[in-house]
Amino acid sequence: MADLPLLPSDELRVNKRWLWVVRLLLLIPMILAVSHTIWSFVPGLKGPCPDDTRANAVVLLVVAAPFALSEWHLWRKSLKKGLAWAVVTGGFWFGICVLVVVLDVLSGVSTGTIIWGSLALSQGALAGAAIKTYYSMARQKSDRRILLNRALLLVPYPVVLVLAAVQMPSIFPPRIRPGQASAVGCLRTINTAEETYRATYKKGYSPTLKALAPPSNGAPVGPGAAGLIDDVLASGRKTGYTFTYTPGPANSAGEITAYTVTAAPSDPTCTEWPRYFTDETGIIRWTREDRPATAQDPPITG
Repeated sequence: MADLPLLPSDELRVNKRWLWVVRLLLLIPMILAVSHTIWSFVPGLKGPCPDDTRANAVVLLVVAAPFALSEWHLWRKSLKKGLAWAVVTGGFWFGICVLVVVLDVLSGVSTGTIIWGSLALSQGALAGAAIKTYYSMARQKSDRRILLNRALLLVPYPVVLVLAAVQMPSIFPPRIRPGQASAVGCLRTINTAEETYRATYKKGYSPTLKALAPPSNGAPVGPGAAGLIDDVLASGRKTGYTFTYTPGPANSAGEITAYTVTAAPSDPTCTEWPRYFTDETGIIRWTREDRPATAQDPPITG
């Protein structure tokens, strides 16, 4: 059975201020989703951290769909349909955001807690403003059915979200950027240089990365400037990564028998770039978590 049409008196009596509040609050998730999608797909707009986040963009578009549907109904003057969508969608995301905030607080407050808390407030305000707008209108017997229909239509929504979150990364797998591939190559170069240094100078591994650099001013190569890596890598910053070399303690003979090298993005905002770790074993390990890689992380393959 089709929803009853909007009565002429509804449009006349509706509180226009609250209606505009609803429309503006609906724009927030849509603007975030569209801007992130443009940022993800359009070359040259990805800033200093060009991560391949197309999968996230698709998921965000699914998130924004009911908000767009609500906005569409409001502008078509199907006010009660649009308000019903705003109530059920805002209420749904308010509950999700509050749950995330509670879990974050239990594990320790972070920046993410503040972001999710702000989203919870905006979604609670959206649902509240939609209810306030509805009560400024003439009410009909069909109103409950309109709200119930939208609530039932939203039931598959979380299922679609979960499926999108699970399937999109396989459809749009993260691509290894040139800088990230070069970081792995730099770690392999350091490992090879360290083995050459140990075999050549019989002093164990080098005390610093600079000891592997080329000599300057025509000086001969030696333990302080072995000429095994280039000056840029010896500085510890290359291809968008910072390489941190840590030698192990010297033994009784003065030889350094162990070392570690970590590679992390030079720009701390590149939180999705992988982190790397290697040591005297020559095995390179990695993680996509926003922390330094360690010897407990899985080795890279290929």
